[in-house]
Amino acid sequence: MSTSIYLTAVMYPAPGKAEEIKSRLNTMIPTVHDTEPTTLQYEIYTSKTPEGDDVVIAHETYANQAAIDSHSQTDLLKDFQKFMAEEGTFKQPPLIYFAEKYGGFRR
Repeated sequence: MSTSIYLTAVMYPAPGKAEEIKSRLNTMIPTVHDTEPTTLQYEIYTSKTPEGDDVVIAHETYANQAAIDSHSQTDLLKDFQKFMAEEGTFKQPPLIYFAEKYGGFRR
């Protein structure tokens, strides 16, 4: 069984905040890629709610718990977490899901 840990964060930006959230997340990608070899996947997606509101989704895969712990201690993530905590950034708190792979495939 794989020890990889999968994280999905579903974020509901406040009106006018979607572009800033996406930009901040996108800016983190090169640093995470270059400095965190046990972060196996770090992808940002966008969507809309049925009402047309923006949704930002992060899919992340970590080699193990130590990889998540290491990522959580970076200044990059701490700065983003401060931004996330600012009033008016989100319509509701982000939903964070940690999962283990159950089945399926990826090409």
